Amino acid sequence: MKRLILFALVAAFLSCKSKPPVPPAGPVRYFSATRADTRFYVADHMQASMEMQISGEPFAQLLGRNLAGFNRFDTVTDQYTDPATMQTITDVLGYATGIESYEYSKQPMNNLSFESGAGLSLQYGPILNPNDVNGDPAYQLLVDRLQHFADLAHAGGPKNFVVSPPPQNNPLNPYGWPGFWPEIAEFRSFDPTIHPVGGATKGCTFTGGYAATAMGAQVVADYECGYNGLNLPNRDAQVDKVLAPDALGYAAWKQALWVINYWQSLHDIAGNPITVVADADLPQIGVPGNAVVGQYPDPADPTGKKMLPGQPGTYFGDITIEGWQGLTMLEELQEKAELLLEHLSTDGGTLGGFGSTQAAIDYDYQSPLRWFPAAIKVTEQTTAPSPDLADKYFPQPTSFTIADPSSRLTDLSALAGGFATYFALTDFENPDVGANVSSRATFDGDPFPADDQLPDGEETPHDRALALVKVAVIDADRLHFDPAHNVLVDSAQVVGGQIVRGTTVSTRTAAYAIVGLRTALRAISSTLALYSNDTPDTQDAPTTLDGTPMTGAPAPLAERLVALIRAEGDFLADRLTSADGAVYNGYDLAAGAPDPS
Repeated sequence: MKRLILFALVAAFLSCKSKPPVPPAGPVRYFSATRADTRFYVADHMQASMEMQISGEPFAQLLGRNLAGFNRFDTVTDQYTDPATMQTITDVLGYATGIESYEYSKQPMNNLSFESGAGLSLQYGPILNPNDVNGDPAYQLLVDRLQHFADLAHAGGPKNFVVSPPPQNNPLNPYGWPGFWPEIAEFRSFDPTIHPVGGATKGCTFTGGYAATAMGAQVVADYECGYNGLNLPNRDAQVDKVLAPDALGYAAWKQALWVINYWQSLHDIAGNPITVVADADLPQIGVPGNAVVGQYPDPADPTGKKMLPGQPGTYFGDITIEGWQGLTMLEELQEKAELLLEHLSTDGGTLGGFGSTQAAIDYDYQSPLRWFPAAIKVTEQTTAPSPDLADKYFPQPTSFTIADPSSRLTDLSALAGGFATYFALTDFENPDVGANVSSRATFDGDPFPADDQLPDGEETPHDRALALVKVAVIDADRLHFDPAHNVLVDSAQVVGGQIVRGTTVSTRTAAYAIVGLRTALRAISSTLALYSNDTPDTQDAPTTLDGTPMTGAPAPLAERLVALIRAEGDFLADRLTSADGAVYNGYDLAAGAPDPS
């Protein structure tokens, strides 16, 4: 009986106890994501990476954030300290746009530029290796160039980031940085499977590097000090040996953006960010043992106007390792430009080139058509005598053949935007990029050829980049502009010498035509700057290409660029956007209707 009474009391207590509140219904599931394809598509990754950089920080600033309020080395993420009030809040959106978008965009770029090997090796760059030698002569050309860059950035030495001279008879480190695999032309896709080395290394720290040591990082991951674990383990089976202009253009865009970031300052031997150097001292920057004394902003001066003297010895890059990486990317960019201009264009017959940078700059609306085919197949030969030397003697390209002869607007947008951004580094009239002491010291003859700053066809980074911008813009207009519908179409063919345009306008392609053409316009008018994507454009300004041939053009180049940008914007607003604000995937000009899906 007592037990029954006890059970009754417990039951009564439980029945009287308040029931927990019913949780609110979860959000409606609009989509689910599953991993369907693990392949790395270079154009997509590089477009996303450069978009993260050109839109991330500007978007944070549009939200009212002061970028100085974020600390990327903080062990607690998502923190924002308002410099005006010194109050700290958790700011997920600001941190994602202002810090994470920038940081995460670097990984795929480095993977392509230095690590994976998923492209054509810098060992066979047409400027570095004009006679196309292989074996030890090719190795010596590349190792000498990389070691020279290490000297210029103060990154070399027996115990520095780059081992100088490189270890003898060490197949794991033939160039001074373990597993270094620099490339000039990225294949359009690859299987990114690798066998990374786990854990950390005690043989490398960030001292003099990313300043992480001062923030408590005493050891770093193995991959930060060497790339042997990041190379593709079965490269021939993992890569699609096809070059696509959009992959090359978007990769160039991202590399150029990153070099502009690295080139915001020089550095002295004490790590000070040097921004002012006497013109007479520019030729000595980077020379081993130089005594150049520059100036840097006093960190205690909130106005940034007070300058302090640096230490004797001024070198390339904002820090040593980024100086070395930036110089290597600049080498890759000039090689990529030469490869495109002289090997990867067609007149409708075979692959070839313009014959000279001058001929490319002179290209206009009446010139015989030349364009960049959508897909080019590459044949390579192995040059390493044994597998253990594959990181010293890289595969040599032996032939290029057209796999898809069509012209694509996405290719031309990528090339225009990518090489326009590269051009800004070489343009001494650009006050925010090329006029910096870092750029003027870079393009003064060593390490890269000097230019007279005119569009006169010199074999220099300045004129090669300018030539590619002009060819890409003119081909976008000549091949892709449909005058009946006042819009650029996605694709075009040349059949029997006649242009046959497609009838599809994809929203993504049309939108990025605006971004690419706008970047080109801002670069040739010397107004392109880092993180200026939210800055209004200056119209009717003189451009670097004024005075170059434009026979048959509908209007002067700058005016025509504005007209094309406006036409794309009008089409997006009028044809690709519905009354309720939804955006269609594309438009079929033949059917006169948007994509119903």
